Amino acid sequence: MKSNEPIEICDWSAEWAEKFRVMAALIRTALGARAKRIDHIGSTAINGLAAKPIIDIQVSVVDFNPLDSLVEPLKAIGYVWHLPIRSWQSDIFGRAQARNGHIFMSGV
Repeated sequence: MKSNEPIEICDWSAEWAEKFRVMAALIRTALGARAKRIDHIGSTAINGLAAKPIIDIQVSVVDFNPLDSLVEPLKAIGYVWHLPIRSWQSDIFGRAQARNGHIFMSGV
């Protein structure tokens, strides 16, 4: 999907690490032991690098079954499920920015 909206690049901010910690704690609470790892990834995770001010998070799970046990808890904390074009079994979860909050999707 293409957009004509300008892309905002900001100087590095120490606040990004704190925002990640807050978001990761919410995800950990929502998913419990289903989340094996929760990592801060992307440009905001690199100290000193200018970046789009979007916190990218990767959540690693052992398996996606049952899918609702991942989707519903994340929806409850403000994430939006975006159905992939391809089968979710062959894809990974990713994150993108949305106007109304957070989005998680497969097939990123």
